[in-house]
Amino acid sequence: GSTQTMEEFDEVFLLEDRLVARGFEEGYHHGASTGLLEGTVAGYRKGQEIGREVGFYLGFAENWLNIIVVAGGSTSERTESACKALTSLLTKAQRFNVLNFTSDDYTDTLTVLRAKYKQICSILKVSPQSQGSTHTQSQKTSF
Repeated sequence: GSTQTMEEFDEVFLLEDRLVARGFEEGYHHGASTGLLEGTVAGYRKGQEIGREVGFYLGFAENWLNIIVVAGGSTSERTESACKALTSLLTKAQRFNVLNFTSDDYTDTLTVLRAKYKQICSILKVSPQSQGSTHTQSQKTSF
């Protein structure tokens, strides 16, 4: 009678709890694996972007230092200022830890690199290249 009906009633409620728990577990595992994949792809893309930017600064500084040397390395105040800023950019970019993006100061370091790059462009009187662009502008600069 009544006890059996109560047990069947409890079984229905317990079944619902078990199904909800199983659905939660399946959803949690699916979400975790999907989130891991999406996070990996996003991290890879962001790492590529930052690596490309830092590499650009390295190449920019090395090339401009070479241009100044080939041009005769005049000792004007502008040339000295450019060399000092280029050397600073080169050193900071070389020290940038591309393998540790969890470090709190990597965004600060990127900000410093970007500012130094803009400063150098101003000194050299060249237009800053867009960070996403891979084409450089050809400009003639005299020292």
